[in-house]
Amino acid sequence: MTDLLREIRIAVRSLARTPVVSAAAVVSLALGLGATTAVFSAVSAALMDGMPFAEPDELVSVFRTTPHFRSGPFAPANFLDLREQSETIESLGAVGYGTGLLKLSERTYQVSTRTLSPDLFGTLGVGATHGRLFQSDDELADAPAVAVLSDEVFRSRFGADPAIVGQTIVLDGDVRTVVGVLPPDFRIPHRTRYLESDIWLPLRFEPEEAERRRSNYLLLLGRLVDGRSVTEAETELVGLMAGIAEIYPDIRGESVRVGSMRAESAGPIRGPLLMLLGAVALVLLIATANVASLMLARGAQRGHEIALRTALGATRRSIVRTVFTESSVLAAVGVAFAFLIAWVGVRLIGNLGAQLYPQLEGLGLDARVFGFAILATAFVAVLAGVLPGWRISGADPQDALRTGSSRSGVSRTQNRFLKGLVVAELAASAVLLIGAGLLISAFLGVMDRDPGFETESLLTMEVNISPARYEDVTVDEGFALPALNAIRALPGVEEAGTTSMIPYAGWGNNFNIRYEGVIGDDTQLPLTETRVVSPSYFNTMGVSLVEGRLFTEREVQGDELPTLVVVNQALARRDFSDGSAVGERFHTSDTTFAEIIGVVTD
Repeated sequence: MTDLLREIRIAVRSLARTPVVSAAAVVSLALGLGATTAVFSAVSAALMDGMPFAEPDELVSVFRTTPHFRSGPFAPANFLDLREQSETIESLGAVGYGTGLLKLSERTYQVSTRTLSPDLFGTLGVGATHGRLFQSDDELADAPAVAVLSDEVFRSRFGADPAIVGQTIVLDGDVRTVVGVLPPDFRIPHRTRYLESDIWLPLRFEPEEAERRRSNYLLLLGRLVDGRSVTEAETELVGLMAGIAEIYPDIRGESVRVGSMRAESAGPIRGPLLMLLGAVALVLLIATANVASLMLARGAQRGHEIALRTALGATRRSIVRTVFTESSVLAAVGVAFAFLIAWVGVRLIGNLGAQLYPQLEGLGLDARVFGFAILATAFVAVLAGVLPGWRISGADPQDALRTGSSRSGVSRTQNRFLKGLVVAELAASAVLLIGAGLLISAFLGVMDRDPGFETESLLTMEVNISPARYEDVTVDEGFALPALNAIRALPGVEEAGTTSMIPYAGWGNNFNIRYEGVIGDDTQLPLTETRVVSPSYFNTMGVSLVEGRLFTEREVQGDELPTLVVVNQALARRDFSDGSAVGERFHTSDTTFAEIIGVVTD
């Protein structure tokens, strides 16, 4: 121990004699280790952390596939059939979604709601912190209306008072009994998002809804039967879905994909994270090569000193140990600053990345990340110290002593090694620069692309409407039209409109469009995304009419009028490249049609 401390003191004094070189080495290592540690924290949280459920490796996500996508939701009837017939998944459950208005005293709050199969909490191995969770009987149509609160709503709206269990709440005008409270941070991983909600409701189907096979909105989860694999479950469900499609030709072409819940949750983010980790690893290698070059250059300057030590009996091992100790001191100082850089990086990644990948929420520097940083530091110390030290110690001491100078220069062997380091640095830098250039080019291309509407002075807001308030009139007549008129009357407002989903907010309703006179399987038909908008929406957004006309206020009111639609140029080019889309009709049912009256810009 005494010898080690003595060598460290000698190394510190030696490095202090060349402060500029030492500072450059510390900065290089701090940046490389800091960036690598920050990205590894994201890899650790998203790809290595376990899920807070009982026996998580048995949990699976089940997806509907079509010729257009591989991770779709299911319709109620298909879900019920698969749940009843499956022998490889012991408890297949479904999760729906929605929003609601929670009325407390004289105030109303917008809350998120999700419906789920009552058995699903048990499938996940989750228990209530207060009261109970759903039971099998809760999905029956004539069962009492019940609800389970999230821990956040339990604390923010009900003051964390356990007495709320057994009391009633008013949600969207319906009276429901609170039966339990979920543990803090309960959420279900599903692809790139988490299924979480303020209030959970039991999934129930009206008789008509339970027969629907083309209304796909349910996300399926389950637990494998003991001894069964994901492959066996997928093979079975694919066969079951094929049998269902034979009976119901409307869904012919649909199939099933089964994946481990853990793998499916990490899958979409695995590639970007590993690519980013590879990029910062290259930065770390470049920093290590820089330090190795500096150590080799310092060794060349100290050639006379090393030659004297060798002549006096110093072994090659002791010289290598000296250089290794110096590189270790540099690495230790570098990693101290690296933790500060990593702390900042972790927060940047968490704040920015979590918007796209919720798995990155709450990143931190835990024991695993600290362990990785220490291993990375040791790796740097070895590469930057042992290899240059071995090269330096291999020089012929007689050559250095003959010169009679403390600066003997770089030997031919050392020069080749130094050039090799430079070439390696240039190669790694070229890879990083090319990748960064492609990324910046793609980003600038996205930024320069016309979004299809005017973004200046455009404001949006989301409104949730309780159906209980508009039982005698339509929502348009009771809310939308009066609200738009009131907004237009505000100073500075030129126009106002409504849409079921703003652009780029994600997928809304979509369907396979069947034009009049076209035959074939629905799933083979073009997939089309839909939005429900007010006539004033186009002027509000600055969307230009290309062909035909827009619909009027009178045309969107009343059930006796035919369904009129406006399409964008992308659909017109895809489906009517040889002619005009205006005047074409597509099926809304077996006997009813919608007519295209106009084409607008994308």
